[in-house]
Amino acid sequence: MRAALRAAEAGLKRLLDDRQAGVYDGAAARYFGPLLRDATGAVDAARAEVSKYEGGGKVRLPFLSVDTETLTDAWESADLPLKRDLLRLAIDRITVRKAPRQGVRFNGRERVTIEWATPSDQEDMTRAA
Repeated sequence: MRAALRAAEAGLKRLLDDRQAGVYDGAAARYFGPLLRDATGAVDAARAEVSKYEGGGKVRLPFLSVDTETLTDAWESADLPLKRDLLRLAIDRITVRKAPRQGVRFNGRERVTIEWATPSDQEDMTRAA
């Protein structure tokens, strides 16, 4: 859904950039209005879809099962942008502490703390399981 939103926003930006570049000057100007309405409608629809699953910064996905094999298969088949979106949903914060001294080899286990997101409504997630 977020990828669809990004695509819709990119389409709207491209249309506005074309307008700025003069693509819709003269006789082509009559096409700009309907194209702008369509592009804006696509962004609005994509935003509405994304907002269905977001609540106060937390994502509600009660339809997901907790079947580890299914989730692992889905993760492995996902492309990099989708994996990034999923990680943004699953992680609230990452803290990286400063090295004890300069030149020390990076040790992620000691210096990185990941705060995983918790469901906004634990009851919904329990019923889905």
